[in-house]
Amino acid sequence: MYRFLGFIILLIFMTGHLAAQVFPKEGSVLNYRIIGFSFPTFKKSTKYEIQIAAGYCNNVDSFEKKVIQTFYSASSKVIETVPAFGAQYTWRVTGTSKKSAPVQSSLFHFSTGRLPAVNVSAMRLRITNEAKKYKDAFVIVDDVNVMYNMQGDPVWYMPVMKQPDSTILSTRDVKLSPQGTITFVANNSICEVNYDGKILWQCPQKGIAKRKNATGYHHQCTRLQNGHFMALITLPQPSANNYRQYNATDNYSPQQIASLGAIAEYDSTGKEVWSWESFNYFKNIHPQQLQSWFNDDNKQVRNTMDVHLNAFYFDEKAGVIYLSFRNVNTIVKVKYPEGDVLAVYGSHSQKNGGSLQKDLFCGQHSCNISMDGDLYLFNNNSCNPASPPSVLKIRLPATGNDTLEKTWEFPCSFSEKDSVGETYSTFPAGTDAAQNKNKVFFTTKFTSGGNVFELPDRSIFISISGNSGRALIVSPHQSILWSAVSERYAAATKKWIPNDPYRMSIIPSRKDLEQLIWNAEK
Repeated sequence: MYRFLGFIILLIFMTGHLAAQVFPKEGSVLNYRIIGFSFPTFKKSTKYEIQIAAGYCNNVDSFEKKVIQTFYSASSKVIETVPAFGAQYTWRVTGTSKKSAPVQSSLFHFSTGRLPAVNVSAMRLRITNEAKKYKDAFVIVDDVNVMYNMQGDPVWYMPVMKQPDSTILSTRDVKLSPQGTITFVANNSICEVNYDGKILWQCPQKGIAKRKNATGYHHQCTRLQNGHFMALITLPQPSANNYRQYNATDNYSPQQIASLGAIAEYDSTGKEVWSWESFNYFKNIHPQQLQSWFNDDNKQVRNTMDVHLNAFYFDEKAGVIYLSFRNVNTIVKVKYPEGDVLAVYGSHSQKNGGSLQKDLFCGQHSCNISMDGDLYLFNNNSCNPASPPSVLKIRLPATGNDTLEKTWEFPCSFSEKDSVGETYSTFPAGTDAAQNKNKVFFTTKFTSGGNVFELPDRSIFISISGNSGRALIVSPHQSILWSAVSERYAAATKKWIPNDPYRMSIIPSRKDLEQLIWNAEK
């Protein structure tokens, strides 16, 4: 009798204590299906049974009839996946040991939310090559703001977040940070959120407004190891007169303007602590080169010259930043924090009229440094519309007399199956209408976007823009280890068509995801 009363008292105590510390929180609506269940330890319990029932259950009898999942853990923290979005769930924990009676919690409730982006009849990540490696990885597609497992199942989505002006955040460059959070660029702002989608940090617009009418952030932001944030920013467009060299070759029109980019670093308060402006470099370029930028392919004068800063890589250990300027096919290497230009790689002429490996890449994106110290990037190859885009690895010059050396290339031209199972080429060699009848092809014009990321075993994760919606993992020997296409269903034509994500990112392992999950419960 006393033992039974003791058990009741313990149960009442543990239930009250548990309700204050349990995750997911009672009645919460989750934007994910992979859930971190956590609860206080039960005294003397050495094993925990977690049961999940479908629906909202008010009593134990109803709960036990609807249990759909049971799993066990030796600790009070465990990560498991529930079946669906847009559903309600009830769960319970039972602690057991060999020397004492089982202790059960009360019933807890949560639900999973639902957005059109996770409705698989309207939006999907279709797997075209099943994963041979990285089966426990996850991919985030920024066009739809959904995270998928490698089997193509949606497991997380970015909640719809509204700003004070009621605008909805439209995100780009959604990726995992070193600190186990998610960062992205949105509406000319940069944000950091946790797994629940709660905004942890947002660079204030007033901070950028202090920079002589700078208009916002774009393309890429990265959280650094020191906790600061680095992002590309848009500056005013100086007129061509700012470039005057006062010599015979200088005949720019005063009305011509130049769109030049900059990069800045912000601390946790949003204060700018470092920056580098490309104007200070490009204003010293050979006048003939600047003139060529102000002329289009037909030698007609453009009103605007845009070098288009679209990506960066910060080698924090070496104190070097690599900046990609797409429209002039150039990578600039800058010393941090001094800001000195250490080297320039690409096709534009130097002051002395010399050139570094012209046309090795064109319309590039997503520049990075590999484990081997090589520069690697997504080459949109936009100067050569008859050729496919590719991923390039380039050995950088060791001395001033060296040139760039291509060490590895993966052409994004390969065969796979379309949504109805027909084989097609992702990049046709020709455009013969009869030969290509009834076949589906990638867009043959690639001008921007794309992403590459080197994985721990030196395989490469690739995402391709340009209405392709493709992502793949390629081994160092160029075997396709996994591939998929992000698609949406077009009701008018009753066909699946590719989405146009600007970038996709990868979370390489379950361990990386777990850090993101547990950080949200701190």
